[in-house]
Amino acid sequence: MLRASESGAAVTAIAFSPDGSRLAAATADGMLVLWSVGGDCSGRPAAEGEGSSGEGEPQLLARLASYFGGLLCVAWARDGAYLLAGGEDDLVSVVSFERRAVVARAQGHSSWVHHVAFEPAPLQEGKDRPPASHAFASVGADGRICFWEFRADGKGEDGGGPPPNGADVPSPGFREVPLLAPLASVPLHERPVAALLYGRGEMHTACAGGFVKTFARVS
Repeated sequence: MLRASESGAAVTAIAFSPDGSRLAAATADGMLVLWSVGGDCSGRPAAEGEGSSGEGEPQLLARLASYFGGLLCVAWARDGAYLLAGGEDDLVSVVSFERRAVVARAQGHSSWVHHVAFEPAPLQEGKDRPPASHAFASVGADGRICFWEFRADGKGEDGGGPPPNGADVPSPGFREVPLLAPLASVPLHERPVAALLYGRGEMHTACAGGFVKTFARVS
């Protein structure tokens, strides 16, 4: 059993990395918690025959604090290099797994961010080729969907290697990392948007008013 919050706060979302070797949890007291569950304590994928049972016990890698308030959602990029976390600070934080650090923030919602999702890989993309950029979307209590793009150009990623395993990582100051503006911000629902599915051809959103909307995705 893994303990995400020392204060006993609720776990609001969990997500496995695409290769299944890492687990991320968002908590109501504003922590993004990272574990290695299928590899060594550095977070590298497990060798054949290793795992989270037996000798390969889960290892706490880091606990990253939000800018403000609780976290409500978390998602992994398809290459496992970055995560998204959103919540009560109305922001989407972009986190480098290798650095265990926030490397950018996306500002465009006027209320809590309820769900985040990376763009899925195109069918023709090579499985082992990292994406040139990371496109993602977010929905929130303001009834909007926002579209974003993050390019890993090194900005906001200075400062050395990752902290020791198990470290508590404070939030960087608001202007200490790059701030992303939305590519598009679209009002979709009159009530808070609770969920988002980001497909290759369509997107689906669900709101607190009891409606699900389906629309063609932005290419």
